[in-house]
Amino acid sequence: MSENSSGKPIGIEYREWLIGMAMQGILSSGNEKSTTAEKCADAAIRYADAVISRLDGSEPKKRRGTFS
Repeated sequence: MSENSSGKPIGIEYREWLIGMAMQGILSSGNEKSTTAEKCADAAIRYADAVISRLDGSEPKKRRGTFS
């Protein structure tokens, strides 16, 4: 990842990209009116973490809507 002049990363992390892709898929399913933004975000985080864990060969982390 590139850095700006203060040494902070520019762009998004792979996990953030996966979360965005998961949210896009969830929202494109046509169920947007039957869910909340919080539930959609929580699900997208779980999906992204599951993909990363699968790629790493580990178990997905148990999270409750956190983004860390």
